[in-house]
Amino acid sequence: MCFLRFSEQTNLPITSGVPQGSLLGLILFLLFVDDLPNTFKTSRVACYADDTKIFKSIDSITDCNALQSDLNDLVSWSESSGLIFNQSKCKYQCITRKKSPVQPTYNINETPLESCDTEKDLGVWVSSNLTSDKQVTEQCAKANKLLGFVRRASRYIQSTLTRRTLYLSTVRCHLGYATQVWSPQSIGLLKRVENVQRRATKLILKLPFRCDVTYKTRLQLTNLLPISYWHEFLDIVFFYKTVNNLVSIDSEALPASRQLTRSTRSSSSNAITYIPKRCRTVTYQRSFFIHVCRTWNVLPAELRISQISLSPFKRSLLQYYNKALDLYDVEDIRTWRTICPRCNIARSLLCPPTCCF
Repeated sequence: MCFLRFSEQTNLPITSGVPQGSLLGLILFLLFVDDLPNTFKTSRVACYADDTKIFKSIDSITDCNALQSDLNDLVSWSESSGLIFNQSKCKYQCITRKKSPVQPTYNINETPLESCDTEKDLGVWVSSNLTSDKQVTEQCAKANKLLGFVRRASRYIQSTLTRRTLYLSTVRCHLGYATQVWSPQSIGLLKRVENVQRRATKLILKLPFRCDVTYKTRLQLTNLLPISYWHEFLDIVFFYKTVNNLVSIDSEALPASRQLTRSTRSSSSNAITYIPKRCRTVTYQRSFFIHVCRTWNVLPAELRISQISLSPFKRSLLQYYNKALDLYDVEDIRTWRTICPRCNIARSLLCPPTCCF
C-alpha cells in the first residue's frame, strides 16, 4: 500500500528567463526571443532554439565595423531582455578561400571573441575552407565505436536479420546524418566512410576478419547498398522534396528546370532536367545543388517525371541502385558514384564506365 501526502505549494516570483522542465517552456522561450532578428541592421541571423548565428559577407573594414555594430546592438538587446550571453561559448569563424582575407577582430562587452577554424553547428563540423575532412573523421570514429559496441552486444545473437537491424539503427544512422552538407566527394574520404560498412558486413554475416567473401557479395547477402550509393540516394530524395515544395527552402537556391520538348531514344518528353550553375572552383562544384543536379540528369527518364509521388519515387530509386550494384566494383573507383571521383564525369550507374582513359 502506498500513501501520498499532498501539501500546498507557495508561489514564487520568476525574475528572469522562463520556467524549466515544462511543456510550454520551449514555446515561451521562442516567444521571448522572437524579436531577436529585428535587432540587426546589416547582418543576417539564423536561430535554432538557444543557438544563434550571425553572418555577413566581409569585403572591407567597413563591413567589419558594421558587423561589430550589430554585435553591440545584440549585447544591448540581451541586457534589456535579461538574457546575458556566455562569452566563453561565443566564437567567430571566417569562411573564405581568399589568399589574403580581411583579418577582423570582434568583441562582446569589450571582450575579444575567440577565432576558430572548425566549429560544430547542429551536429555538423563546419571548417573555414568548407572541406568535410573533420566531419568525416568524427562520424567514422563515432560509427566505429558503436560498431564495436554492437559486436560485443550481439556476440550470442545468431539471427543475421537482427544483427543487420542493430547495424542500421545504431551505426549507419550516424553515417547518414545531414549528408546533404558533408557527403564525401574525394577518393580518400569515400574509402574512409566505406570501410566502416566493410567491417559491419563481416559482423552481420559472422565472418572472420580475413575472409574470401568479397565486399560486393557481402552487400548482396545482407541486402545493403554501398555507403556511396546510399548517400546519393539520400541526396536525391532530399532534392526531390525541395523541387516539389515538400521542404521549405529559399527558392533562389534551387536550380532552374528544363523539360524536353521531344522524345529521343535515351529520354522521354516528360523527363525533367535541371541546369546546374556554372562553377569556377572545385569547392563549389562539390556543393549539394551542383552535384545533385548532375546526378539527377542521368537518372532513368521514368524517375524524372513530375507526376510521380514521393513513396513510388523512393521505391523506384532504390530499385535503380540495387540494379546498379551489379556493376559495382570495389577496385574500380569509377563505379563508386554517379560522378566519377577522379575525372568528374557523370554517367548512369547502369552503364559501364568509360571515363578516365
